Amino acid sequence: MAPKYKKTKLKSALVKLQVTHQKREHATKVRDMKEAALLAGPKKPQSAAATASQKAQKKIMSRLPPPPYYDYDTILLVGEANFSFAKSLALEVLNRGDIITATTLDSFTSMSEKYADAQENVKELEDAGATVMFDVDATKLNKIKAFKNKRFSKIVFNFPHA
Repeated sequence: MAPKYKKTKLKSALVKLQVTHQKREHATKVRDMKEAALLAGPKKPQSAAATASQKAQKKIMSRLPPPPYYDYDTILLVGEANFSFAKSLALEVLNRGDIITATTLDSFTSMSEKYADAQENVKELEDAGATVMFDVDATKLNKIKAFKNKRFSKIVFNFPHA
């Protein structure tokens, strides 16, 4: 007949084994972190607020989806109002404007009257290398000569007045 073991002895042995395993894993992680810190060199002292801010920013960035625009895209923006989206895309997201063509249905004069910041946005876009076009009806893009032999990987209509 096989010897009978009490459940308490078996359970306590299992718990001890698990605790020992967890301690070893923790010690390994701490050692790896110390080695990485030594390889990285000395850190500059940071305030607690700056560290908390960086942690919060990393947490937010980890939740964000991947960007829909890349620097190898050719992008057509139709129906722009004051060109603020095009400007942000060119200067802040892509860091280049030469791959962007931004259009509006308004004439330059009409756009300037409607939006106080539009002229400045257009100037910054053009300085970045973007193509800006006025009096472009998005429903008749096939009739515009400038688009005849041009291909776009992304066409965006943001519905500015919807």
